[in-house]
Amino acid sequence: MAEAGAAPWQGQGPPVHARPPVEPLRPRHMVVLCGLIGSGKSTCMYAMLIKVAQAAVPVWPGTWTRCNQDEMGSRKNVEAAVRHELWAGHSVLVDRTNIDERQRADWLLLARELRGSIPIETSLIVFDVPPSVCHARLAQRTNHPTIPTPEQAFRILALFDRSFVRPSAARPEGFDRMIGM
Repeated sequence: MAEAGAAPWQGQGPPVHARPPVEPLRPRHMVVLCGLIGSGKSTCMYAMLIKVAQAAVPVWPGTWTRCNQDEMGSRKNVEAAVRHELWAGHSVLVDRTNIDERQRADWLLLARELRGSIPIETSLIVFDVPPSVCHARLAQRTNHPTIPTPEQAFRILALFDRSFVRPSAARPEGFDRMIGM
């Protein structure tokens, strides 16, 4: 049980076998972001969510929630938040690097688990930005919740760049759609 005032993902979410919501089962969307640190994932998603909120005509259906590991503290918290938001009838943006197929497959597994009870469409947005551009952006970044200095960001970028397995249109990994940015 979450403590009073705690965010819903910080406590126990609904069990996997919980009954689906009573509201009409319109599709929820799980949009998984993928890219190096500094590639623009969070910046782009903030801008998109602001535009969606300001739109006179709904561009994206339903309510959207951004789930970000830097802000939520751990992958486990992000997974709990994603599960909670999908069960609540919202769509989610999974804002993490998701640097390899195994990490991205975990989100597909979560969607498959829930698809037995609620309709979920999955999309992968790939931010394929050259490391040199990411490096320049990281040099200017301030107030990041988990990476306090550019030097630390540069080390992480180098590590992630060596580990990054870029998805390709030839192998969509099981997502309903894949979009390159």
